Amino acid sequence: MISLYWCILNPFIIIGYFFKTSIDIRHLKLFLLFFPAVILGYLLGNFTIDKISQKKFECVTHIILIIIGFTLFF
Repeated sequence: MISLYWCILNPFIIIGYFFKTSIDIRHLKLFLLFFPAVILGYLLGNFTIDKISQKKFECVTHIILIIIGFTLFF
C-alpha cells in the first residue's frame, strides 16, 4: 500500500523539481539510459519471487539492502 502512496506522490515531486530547474536534460538522458535496467530488475524480481518462498526472498532482499547501505559509507 505504501508503494501506491509513492506512485501518486512522486510525479508531483518530479514536477516540482522540474519547475525549480533541478532537473534538466542530463537527468532525462540518465533516466532513459537506466530505465531498461529498471524494467529488467522488475521482471527478474517477479520471476524470482515466484520461484522461492516469501521468507527466503525477504531474507535475500534484506541482505542486499544491508550491503548497499554499507557501500554508501565508502
